[in-house]
Amino acid sequence: MAVILIAIAALTGGMFVSGHTTPRLGIDLAGGTSFTLEAKNQPGKPNAINTDNMNTAVGIIERRVNGLGVSEAEVQTQGDKHIIVNIPKGTNAKQARQQVGTTAQLYFRPVVTTTSGQKTPEKPNSTPARRPAPAARARTRAASRPARRRPRHRPPRPPPPAPAPRGGPSPRD
Repeated sequence: MAVILIAIAALTGGMFVSGHTTPRLGIDLAGGTSFTLEAKNQPGKPNAINTDNMNTAVGIIERRVNGLGVSEAEVQTQGDKHIIVNIPKGTNAKQARQQVGTTAQLYFRPVVTTTSGQKTPEKPNSTPARRPAPAARARTRAASRPARRRPRHRPPRPPPPAPAPRGGPSPRD
């Protein structure tokens, strides 16, 4: 019993020392913004709503919400077609709803290139490009060549001389 009272006293004392006398409230008590998104099939794709696609959408929406700098945001599925987004108080709800609700689209365009095999005509007023300095040309050539390692043939070094004896008997004795 005494241990429990000491623990409660320590926690209460720590609360006053840190300056936070009220507990931090979660989104359920502090309030915030909550909105529900509903998934709809595209025309011609009747089976587009499935668990994998919903989980992918939840991941994308979480990244978008976290990109706003929101902490403790909740993004979760409800049922088969709904995604619930809870954002804590202090976040611009309009901006968050706009960021989350936009549809991402990726456009591709063809890049058409044709070559006629003829030299491109020069404009009459064009000036030739300056040649780079010799040092720059050398760097360019060196950078464009593949690195080659040429084995160097070096003659073997002779072994070092034996150390001279120090005041003891010589090996010839």
